Amino acid sequence: MLFYVRIRNRTVLVEWEATVGLWSIPVKTYIALGSPEPVVARVKAELDDYYSFDFLNQQHRFQSISLYAKAYGTLQGYVMRNTTVYEQIMAILSDGNSHSLTLEIINSTKKNDMPLIRKVLSPTWLYSPPKDIA
Repeated sequence: MLFYVRIRNRTVLVEWEATVGLWSIPVKTYIALGSPEPVVARVKAELDDYYSFDFLNQQHRFQSISLYAKAYGTLQGYVMRNTTVYEQIMAILSDGNSHSLTLEIINSTKKNDMPLIRKVLSPTWLYSPPKDIA
């Protein structure tokens, strides 16, 4: 089993959310209802070549990415080519292996299991959301 640890001020803590792959909303809720807001998704990501529904024949515009969520299974994500996000993901996934990533995804079609990847929040599952400044 893989555990993520965080070291702060000479204290070692198990990073529970990163270890279990927690999302900002439960994966099953996202799949069932979608979300009008972007979702933080900790996934195992891998390059793929699956294009269907709204992404059929869109290989020139989007790259298919297989997103494995521990609590659900596999979603089919897409990232727009020739963008900063695409370059970031390709730098990580171009070795052909799966990698644990924290991504910001958003619904882009009527199918909630085919999200659009908007941001790479972390190249691992370790991720601290920015604090709101009041």
